[in-house]
Amino acid sequence: MQITLSTNILKSVLDLASRYVAKNSTLPVLQHVYIKANVDTVLFRATDMEKYIDIEVPATIDMPGTLSVDAKTLTEYVKSLDDEMVTMVIDMSKNIITLKTVSDTIKIKGLSGSEYVGIPELKGVSHNVSALGLLKGFNKVDYAIQEKTFVPVLQGVSIKTKEYDGLKKFSFAGSDSLRLADYKVNYDGDLENLQVIIPKNNITELKRGLEWYLSLGGVDVSLVMSNNLIGLEMRTQDIYIKLVSLLITGNFPDYENENVMPTKFETTVLVNKSDIEKAIRKVNILTRDTNHFVILDIKEDSIICDTWSQIDMWEAQSSIPAEVTGPGLKIGLNGKHILDIIRVIESDKLQLNFISNDKPIIVKDIDDPNFTYVCKPINL
Repeated sequence: MQITLSTNILKSVLDLASRYVAKNSTLPVLQHVYIKANVDTVLFRATDMEKYIDIEVPATIDMPGTLSVDAKTLTEYVKSLDDEMVTMVIDMSKNIITLKTVSDTIKIKGLSGSEYVGIPELKGVSHNVSALGLLKGFNKVDYAIQEKTFVPVLQGVSIKTKEYDGLKKFSFAGSDSLRLADYKVNYDGDLENLQVIIPKNNITELKRGLEWYLSLGGVDVSLVMSNNLIGLEMRTQDIYIKLVSLLITGNFPDYENENVMPTKFETTVLVNKSDIEKAIRKVNILTRDTNHFVILDIKEDSIICDTWSQIDMWEAQSSIPAEVTGPGLKIGLNGKHILDIIRVIESDKLQLNFISNDKPIIVKDIDDPNFTYVCKPINL
């Protein structure tokens, strides 16, 4: 069996598929990528049994066949190739794959394709959603998740569908119990009563798949729900991608209420994003070893960013201009939580909304009303 295809396409496929293999599995086959030659396409598959990927790309093939090969070895070798095209010759009787280019040749021992695991079949109804919308939703909230926690439902991104002001929206949310990020994306369709939680580890790889699909000119994704799985199917003119993830069982906490996500405030502050980032980074030179705790002292027309310490060993302050509406106050926060939000806000200014120094603060992107970020204060 002989397969000839673009080296660049093969590099991209293996770079993505190799991220889905098991890292420390006792089953060698789960550290392999499965290769299946069809009539004029070749299928690559990988899984760690918690997430799955299928990628099918065009190729010149002389006859069908299958084999599984160690993903790390194959990926590293293909990344080293410089020639435009590569030919894979598979000897199914000996389970050996030979890669040939104009300049290079390598033989790798594999396993029979019949030993590889199948990808779960998703039997639910498919719904078209925006690939860019999904990617943006994941990017806006996944940094707020703590992977290691005793609360399983907080180990992933919550996605639900709901009507807001008469518009159908996906609501993405991530939280580590000390902060919460929420982002809403409009959608057209009949996808109702969706409530799922996707593990953060799997989100990272789903994002890579969406990014590659968008780079190929892809637009919409076919989203399929089936039992405890969610699947994303993507197709361009030549390439088919299927990503499947197990879901976290449980209910994400109800956060759309005044106690968690207040809507009425005493003080509102508008501040240049780069100014507050620089101020916090300066103070964090001293506070990074004490959980990044900082104090924001809201004045009439400025914010003083100050160190927070239970012992008087050091002190730092940085003052920045701000547009303040309402009374001043002094509040303790985790400075890293503010720096994280700055990375994903696209406008040049942050809007900080305060009730009191012991109530959650709400951070908004003034150019994007779909985004809300909640931070719990630290007792001074």
